[in-house]
Amino acid sequence: MSWAQLYRDSGLKWEKILSVKPPRGEDAIYSLRITQSRRCTAYRDGDFMRLLTVAPDHDSTYRQR
Repeated sequence: MSWAQLYRDSGLKWEKILSVKPPRGEDAIYSLRITQSRRCTAYRDGDFMRLLTVAPDHDSTYRQR
């Protein structure tokens, strides 16, 4: 997938997380769906997607760590 396709894909539910500070040098951290009941946090690093966490439940994805 291209980045444009990823951002538009309705199944991934790609969302910017405003309540968590991104790593140094990054614009933002995002949440995306990886299974029907699980989400992960990630950020874009050039051509790569860096996964940070995989939440045990949907709501914990948005809590600050």
